[in-house]
Amino acid sequence: MSGTVGTDPSIYYELVPCGGVVSLQLQSSTVSGWSLTRYVDQGGTLVSGTSLLLPDPTPAPAGSTYIPYINYIDIGEGLNAPLNQSLAYAYTFTVVSGGTDVSITTPAISVGATLTINQDDLTQIFIRVMQAGLNALIVPNNFKRKPSVFHAMPIAGQPTLPFVAISQVTMQQVQVPIGQNVMSNYQSNLLSITDLTKRRYSIAIMTTTAEEREFYRDAVISIFKTILGPLLESIGQNVSHDFMVDTGQVTQDRDAPGFYYCECLVEITGTFNVTVSTNYGFIADIDPNPSTAQDESNL
Repeated sequence: MSGTVGTDPSIYYELVPCGGVVSLQLQSSTVSGWSLTRYVDQGGTLVSGTSLLLPDPTPAPAGSTYIPYINYIDIGEGLNAPLNQSLAYAYTFTVVSGGTDVSITTPAISVGATLTINQDDLTQIFIRVMQAGLNALIVPNNFKRKPSVFHAMPIAGQPTLPFVAISQVTMQQVQVPIGQNVMSNYQSNLLSITDLTKRRYSIAIMTTTAEEREFYRDAVISIFKTILGPLLESIGQNVSHDFMVDTGQVTQDRDAPGFYYCECLVEITGTFNVTVSTNYGFIADIDPNPSTAQDESNL
């Protein structure tokens, strides 16, 4: 939801997709007596006026065509919380021109929104492929069982050894496309994130013998490089792959045998694709009163 009211002075308003926050751009060639008041709009009746604190605008240099403006983000000033998403608000912008107050007021702005996040499922793909690969693995005859794969440790009890625990430890932004921060939900209720990211996964292997540890270490690396690699290529996750392995032994007595562990740190660089769907309405190119308003979306 966004729109522009007035020409000089003017207000451009835009509802932030999360709801509860409104972005305003106030503009006027007159730099005297700027004030902004937020009202609750009850069916066209403005109540509960709140004066919002504005900085002083910067005057235009002599001979310049620059028109002074202020960007103001209302996160619920004076409320100690975001704007109430069950209410509609209106803003009155006032300047003093020639000793006379000149005011314009926005239409009612509904600040309610519902977000649906379409997640990036790479972690789930990673876990399922690793489990499938280990299930298909032919193991030496003296190995009692194949490892289970966990994303998180069981809440009750301890897993049976051997086991593999997978978790994503870091995700670092590497590149962003041109125009990433440009609002793109004017013609649809969809915002897309398409960063290039570097993700690091920890694959912890816990066994009862050093032989098992070495075997499953090689198995995990093989699954990652030969099976998961081609799959990742098909979904844009193959810019680069790297891994590092750390092995050791867990025991309370340094001279006695204990559990054997191996931690594989796997690094994947590829696309991070997430979409955010909003639910507020939009109607493009409506101008019911060209002299006072230019609506870019449903009001």
